Amino acid sequence: MWNPRARCYAPVSSIVRQRPLVHSDNHLYADMEHLFLISQQKLSPLLSALLQIAGAVLALTNCTPRTTSMNQSELTDFATRYAAAWSSQNPASLAAFYAENGSLTVNAGAPSVGRAAITATAQGFMTAFPDMVVKMDEVRRDGSHAIFQWIWTGTNTGHGGTGKSVRIKGYEEWTIGADGLSAESKGHYDEAEYQRQLQSGAPRAQCQPGPLGDLGFDSVEYRSNVVPHASRVTTLDPSEYSAPANHPATR
Repeated sequence: MWNPRARCYAPVSSIVRQRPLVHSDNHLYADMEHLFLISQQKLSPLLSALLQIAGAVLALTNCTPRTTSMNQSELTDFATRYAAAWSSQNPASLAAFYAENGSLTVNAGAPSVGRAAITATAQGFMTAFPDMVVKMDEVRRDGSHAIFQWIWTGTNTGHGGTGKSVRIKGYEEWTIGADGLSAESKGHYDEAEYQRQLQSGAPRAQCQPGPLGDLGFDSVEYRSNVVPHASRVTTLDPSEYSAPANHPATR
């Protein structure tokens, strides 16, 4: 910076000391800070400005939340334990998968921020469905996020419930923080289908007649209209099941 009295450029270090930098354990920030502090030579206004801009960018970057990159094995383990927590009737164990200020959003609802709020949200589901079970369908990385696809079953026998069973597919979009916990989860499922099942119950599986006749089946197919191209077909081997003694297939 130009000093009219001294008729020279003031060292950048004298400017920096007036505005302390954000300190960081990262050597990149330490090197930049060191560069600013040891610069005692006369610098041009352009170079001085560039150094100040670089320092500001690094300081802002240091304040940006960082994410961690789990490998597939670690992600599968995390998702498996997370599903088990949803099935545990212990809402605090579910909240423990979230960072202290993490958030959980269900469809278009207001986000539950913080472990206490997440615990309360989970408690609501667990109370309404005392037998609820959440199973992992698939988990995968999608850019900087992870997609956790799940199948939720349960019976609405909680206080004021309809007594009907539900079977819902959905997914959560996770942002995993540097601490290995969920910083943000955005959950999605078909709300209209959920409300329908609360009144009418879960749809019965559609069985295709197999070699055992009307009592047998070849495959059971469930489809999801929540996640595109996420339908799966589970084939059951008829040989694993036996027909009644008086059934034509056993004669």
